[in-house]
Amino acid sequence: SRAAAAPVFASASVGEGDVDHIWGLCVSARGSDTAASRSEDELSSAEFAAALHLAAAKVGDLLPGGLPLSMPGSLALYISEAEEAAEAAEAAEALRKDAARRMARAASSSPVD
Repeated sequence: SRAAAAPVFASASVGEGDVDHIWGLCVSARGSDTAASRSEDELSSAEFAAALHLAAAKVGDLLPGGLPLSMPGSLALYISEAEEAAEAAEAAEALRKDAARRMARAASSSPVD
């Protein structure tokens, strides 16, 4: 959540205004499916990683023009691909658990020789 992330940004000497801007970039870069399902107060792990990347670039004076007005394409692509991979992993885990339940059920209902 935003409140839980605040100490991380503060320890990196990122100003509140910059945090607001970075957080907004992450939220505004979401696709419509993600925007509808996630609170603006929450970032996914990929969004948080992108936010930290932008914060580090700002603090390290690697952004001579300041923070970008929109999420850079490379970071937006990273977020998208990371979230797709996380969704695929969750789906695979659900399938694994379902298969394990079915196997356990089949084993318990089979007659013992």
